[in-house]
Amino acid sequence: MMRVHHVGWLVKRIEIAATDFEKLGFSRDGAVCRDTMRGIDVLFMSCAHQRIELVSPYCENSIVADLMKRYKNSPYHMCLITDNIEQSMKDLEKNGFGRISDIAPAPAIDGKNVVFLINSEMGMIELVEETGDRI
Repeated sequence: MMRVHHVGWLVKRIEIAATDFEKLGFSRDGAVCRDTMRGIDVLFMSCAHQRIELVSPYCENSIVADLMKRYKNSPYHMCLITDNIEQSMKDLEKNGFGRISDIAPAPAIDGKNVVFLINSEMGMIELVEETGDRI
């Protein structure tokens, strides 16, 4: 069974957005992490038992640049924890999810493997592999 790791929130200016989320009671879970493979800056924030991931493009060819044009500042994906990313990905693909990325390490999540999938009815999800240690 998978469980939620975070909700990804697309933002234009990560520091301004972080300050506004702090006004809502969220706390930073560390520093901003630059993901050069995806062209994004990432900051995790938590409030009670909820975690969000602020994602901001830092270059024109960022993986989220087109999303930023369409959605502006808004939630855009949910990340689920799995103990077997390959099997979970295959199971989801059999059930109507299309893979939109390869499995690759995510610097903002301690280099753990992630993959992105999309479903026409619910949108984008991310899987992150947890192999015994807690995220």
